[in-house]
Amino acid sequence: MKFKHTYILLISAIFILGCRQTKYVPEGKYLLKKNDIYQSGDRLDKDDLASIVRQQPNHKSVRVKWKLMAFNLVDSSKISNKRIVKNIELSQRNRKRLSRQDNINSKRMGKAIKKGRSHYTERIIPLKDTIEPRMFFREWYKYKIGQAPIVFDSVPFNKTIEQFGAYMKRKGYYYGDVKAFINYHKHKKCVVSYQLTTGKQFKIDSVYVITDNPILLKGYDEYLMQKDNHRLLNKPFDSELLDDHRSKVAKYIRNTGVYGFSANHMSFIADTVNKTMSVHLGVRFGDRLVKPSENKDSLIQVPHKETFINQVYFHIIDTLNFSGSFSTYMHSKGLKMYEGE
Repeated sequence: MKFKHTYILLISAIFILGCRQTKYVPEGKYLLKKNDIYQSGDRLDKDDLASIVRQQPNHKSVRVKWKLMAFNLVDSSKISNKRIVKNIELSQRNRKRLSRQDNINSKRMGKAIKKGRSHYTERIIPLKDTIEPRMFFREWYKYKIGQAPIVFDSVPFNKTIEQFGAYMKRKGYYYGDVKAFINYHKHKKCVVSYQLTTGKQFKIDSVYVITDNPILLKGYDEYLMQKDNHRLLNKPFDSELLDDHRSKVAKYIRNTGVYGFSANHMSFIADTVNKTMSVHLGVRFGDRLVKPSENKDSLIQVPHKETFINQVYFHIIDTLNFSGSFSTYMHSKGLKMYEGE
């Protein structure tokens, strides 16, 4: 029976505190209670969608907004008034310290003059920080442990709608649609709902290569022949998939001996066909940009070439820690030293 009463009191306390969540929400504004995301059509990654939402509600744990509760538990006006008093006290203490510092330095100056010295050691007394003063307990609890109410803002709301549209286009859903609604509840709270409709997705139905460099063409063909490497044909027209393809191709071609080749030397040309929701994709390989020897301030394009190892040098020992002639020792072992250029 005692446990039952305790349970009822706990539920009542949480309910009362819950009703006071909007205590510091300005009049005419609404506390953001939660964001709901609904999907129709193809399923998009929930974590990706959640990360796009620009304004998140107050932190919640075990279905309770403890941080908001902590913020509301301490009276803001009392905190503000006490901070004013504390700042006045700090200023007074600093004035006393400065006065004491002046007295000490005046005495030191007088002693230096009496002894015929032209200088003296100045005493500097550290002052209390009035710009970022140390917080008292209730102030620390409210603003460090607590979290101010997240008030609904139309700017991040509209930005989220825009970002959802951009995200669907990156995934190949060029005819996707985003709708958003704000449901205003009692006690100055609101719930924001986003409705995403993907529509049909563009698919890559043909791939062709644009390059005059036989080395790059060969490297790309070899990459596609590898068992674990994916092809673009019949894949979604997804920008993340294309970026991943560029990175992997660039790494493979570099490993075949094409020094300096990177993902930046690859680009895509897309020709979309709306009727069939298909994409003719061109994979273009570009040249390197290098500084010519005769003009270091300009860049010229040169074809990528295979790079071969000419000489290999081994740094065997730090000669500074070697007693005797290291050169003589190397010659005695039939080894040639590299003197550098």
